[in-house]
Amino acid sequence: MFTAKLQEGAIFKRIVDAIKDVVGNINMEIGPNGLSFQAMDVTHIALVTLSLTSEGFSVYRCDKQFPIGIKLPQLHKILKCSENNDSITLECESEPNSLKIIFESNKQERKSVFNLNLVHFDQESLQIPNTNYSSKVCLPSGQFTKMVRELAQLSESIKITTDKKQVNFSINGEACSGEINLKENPDTR
Repeated sequence: MFTAKLQEGAIFKRIVDAIKDVVGNINMEIGPNGLSFQAMDVTHIALVTLSLTSEGFSVYRCDKQFPIGIKLPQLHKILKCSENNDSITLECESEPNSLKIIFESNKQERKSVFNLNLVHFDQESLQIPNTNYSSKVCLPSGQFTKMVRELAQLSESIKITTDKKQVNFSINGEACSGEINLKENPDTR
């Protein structure tokens, strides 16, 4: 049995919204310590790794480790039916065919229940080598998502570079080229 409740469901909605266009299908590992997945886009350029620990949920129970296959575009469509202040509960059995998704308003005057059919994806386990990165960038996910969406409308690829004082998002498409520079903000360290 698996149950996980996020009191602030908007967080989960934003996560799914941010990654649904990068990796469409995932095998999520669900276990007693939380849920996680690794997936690559179809071009094998972008790697998405997500780990949500059990402590991040207001309610969390998982009796054993097991995978569930999710089509993120379908999950995203279901999540659009919730309000931003709704709690979101995910539930399923240990060998599930579907994932139950429950939205509840704060005052519990409204409750919505959906069952997302699960699938099995053959995906190899990805091993990420230990890497020392030259930069660490902390950026609100909403700001990052907005910039990437806007630039993706102008070009098929976005180049992200960093130096000690800024991060640069640049495009070079058929119709135009351009860049967005974000300088270091000492107040957000």
